[in-house]
Amino acid sequence: MKSQHIDRHVLGDQSFSVQHLKDGKEYPTVWHYHKELELVVVVESNGTRFVGNGIGSFVKGDIVLIGQNLPHLWMFDDFKEGKDSKAEIMVVHFDPQFLKLNLVPEFRIIRDLFSRAQYGILFEGMDHSGLVNEMKLMMDQPPFKRMLGLLGLLNLLASFDSQKLLSNPTTTHSSKETNSKLDKVYEYIFTHFREKLS
Repeated sequence: MKSQHIDRHVLGDQSFSVQHLKDGKEYPTVWHYHKELELVVVVESNGTRFVGNGIGSFVKGDIVLIGQNLPHLWMFDDFKEGKDSKAEIMVVHFDPQFLKLNLVPEFRIIRDLFSRAQYGILFEGMDHSGLVNEMKLMMDQPPFKRMLGLLGLLNLLASFDSQKLLSNPTTTHSSKETNSKLDKVYEYIFTHFREKLS
């Protein structure tokens, strides 16, 4: 199954977007990628997370940073069971280029975080409640405070000790022809993930 490009470009006078999604249907249910980095905080819900070539379960409180052009998909258990999804997540999308990290030495720690994000990062054991509150505040703050809020979040994540990589770099989307065997594996998993797979 080939990943689909989704345009996450932020319009207007903002460099990044913050969304509070209260229904799983608001989140793309296709295997997709985009040039923007994506920070996801699971406020409520559980299910199966696909990031690059990594597959695993997600639960309430999970915090994940997904790198540029890294294919991903979140499948909520409510959908598997044919129910309306009660999923609630906070999502930030941003293009790392807007920070001009290579020009600011003090941003090295964040630059290193973005480099690791090409694999997808799970921040294991991190308390999500503070991040959720900060992200909700950012939605209504003036531009300068929003920017400071984002930098604060990124610094907090970059400094957190327990970071688990979710994939490897071979699955980043590129313009080269996709490996057809791998496509078939993903398609089978997406189609049959409700079943027990050997």
